[in-house]
Amino acid sequence: MKKWIIFIIFLFIFSGCSTKTINIPVTLKPNIVQNSSIRKIKVDKIQNDNIGLRENIIYYLQKTNNIIPNYFEINTPNYQSILTGKLVIQYNQKLYTKIVPNSWNQKNNKPKCEYKLYPCKSINGVMFCKKTVSKILTQNNYSKLEKKFYSNGNYISYNNSIYKVNKKCKSTTTKLYCQKNSLNIQAFINIKSKNNEKILEKIYYTYKSQDPCHNIYVYEGKTDYNVIPFSITQKENMIANIAQKIVNDIAPHTSYFISNLYTKSDVDLDDKDKKTFDEIMDNEQNIAININNLKLLHKKYPKSCVISYDLSIYEIFQKHYNKAINLLKKVSSNPKCDEEKDDSYKLLNELNYIY
Repeated sequence: MKKWIIFIIFLFIFSGCSTKTINIPVTLKPNIVQNSSIRKIKVDKIQNDNIGLRENIIYYLQKTNNIIPNYFEINTPNYQSILTGKLVIQYNQKLYTKIVPNSWNQKNNKPKCEYKLYPCKSINGVMFCKKTVSKILTQNNYSKLEKKFYSNGNYISYNNSIYKVNKKCKSTTTKLYCQKNSLNIQAFINIKSKNNEKILEKIYYTYKSQDPCHNIYVYEGKTDYNVIPFSITQKENMIANIAQKIVNDIAPHTSYFISNLYTKSDVDLDDKDKKTFDEIMDNEQNIAININNLKLLHKKYPKSCVISYDLSIYEIFQKHYNKAINLLKKVSSNPKCDEEKDDSYKLLNELNYIY
């Protein structure tokens, strides 16, 4: 009985379909605005914009025209919509301290202490002690002495002698002096028609922080962690990020579907077809050759969930979206398709956003 159970578990683990991840380039619809009047747009001045937000918006609008020719007419006299806005930039600086262990093995240890004993003599009630250390004891050894002999904190008496005690502890932690800088940029964007009708009103954010102490968990040889001011390049990248978000909301834009490609067939292929299928999986970027070979395999093995699904992936590569949708619907409605069905539903949903 045990052997059968092990065999069934083995089949469950190793009989599943193998997959590899593939990125499919697509052009998506505008995230928010699909009003045709947006396409003849004037990009007006943006308040407090001294780091190029307006120029970046125009750049990404022009980039859209590279994807879809003449999609936008920008800043022409016959504009139908106008983009305005305000930029708010906030710099924050914070100074703080942080305690870290001196080493990983000291993380939960108590401070290590040593006790230096200086021999003393009492003359007429006044204690005179030598400046030379007579004994150096560990915490453990000194504790044992305290239990056996008289002590009053600064002095201890044992073996008929009096010793002055100088306790010195070495800390297992270090205090770090840290500086944290943050830069928060907000863009208040309004797009209205020429008739002053609201088309888009939205606040766009981007945030960046510098905190060199954040990932310091143990003393690394220094105590001061200062940050340098944000560079012009960092600010420009943040502004470009906001501009791209704005344009993605009003324009078609390039993106990627991340999907699975099934690399193991779910039907028995003859030797020649198996070799063809394996070559497709080994050279998945050969789009034109692979789609022709998959079409031939699909015609020969129409009941294969894997071949139908993989063919749909290549139809999307070729922008044959209706063909891909028909294949995916076939897979998703087939009760014999298991893992492929879930991936088909996912892709069918994503294809709703294709431009």
